Amino acid sequence: MEEEKTIEIAWESLSKKQLVGFIKNRMVPEFRQLESLLKKRTEVAEILYGLLDDIDTAEDMFKPEITPHFKYVNKKHQERHKYINTDGYELSWPKKTS
Repeated sequence: MEEEKTIEIAWESLSKKQLVGFIKNRMVPEFRQLESLLKKRTEVAEILYGLLDDIDTAEDMFKPEITPHFKYVNKKHQERHKYINTDGYELSWPKKTS
């Protein structure tokens, strides 16, 4: 609790120039790094989603025998819609509700 007060006082004592310098030198590079990481993870998510979609397409094309294995795999790859949606062109992430 005392550490939080110290940090709060330190922030309040910064001049506008110091604050701009801090944002420019520390926060902007961190945001760029986070943006890059998010982009890479999005690309991986798109690849994985595409693979699951290919499985779904293959099931439609080859009409396999409806076995317990088929039912299980079908159910599991349909669960992808809990995490990622698509309109057929772009992926989107469902909004989390509390």
